[in-house]
Formats: sequence, structure tokens, C-alpha cells
Amino acid sequence: ADSARLMGRAHADYAVLAPPPEHSNTRRLRRVQLLKRVLDCLISALALAAAALALHGIDSTSKLPFKTFAPPSLSSAIIFFGGPSPPPMRGF
Repeated sequence: ADSARLMGRAHADYAVLAPPPEHSNTRRLRRVQLLKRVLDCLISALALAAAALALHGIDSTSKLPFKTFAPPSLSSAIIFFGGPSPPPMRGF
């Protein structure tokens, strides 16, 4: 009888150490984090498109003697719009 009682007690101790079930707050937090990432991506994409369109618009006015937009330069946009923060200035 004592061994059965001890086994029950050990089982109860294990249940206390088990991780709690996932609550709705945890799921909500994950959804909020995913939404933040999606919004960050959308803002970056819109900023890149706006920058490219602004440079192309400046070129199409033909008021400047030089070009401000070149399509091959779009490949370097990942440096500025890919990370969570701008690149350090000392890299330039």
C-alpha cells in the first residue's frame, strides 16, 4: 500500500513539473508577433516601391542632367529594406 501511495505521489509531482497547456494568451501573442512581421514586410515593400517610383518620376521629368534611377540598382535594395534596421553608415 505504501508503494502505491508513493507512486501516486511521484505521479502527482510529475504533473506539477509538466508544462502548462497552451492558453489562448500564448496563441494570441504568436498571432500578434506574426502580424508584426507581416506588417513590417508590407511597409518595407511599400517603401521600396515608393522609392523606386519617386526616382523614376524624377527621371521622367527630364529636369535633371543626370539619371537618378537605374533598374540594376534595384538588386541592392535588399541591403536597405531587407533587415530590421538600416545598415551601419561605416559600411559605405
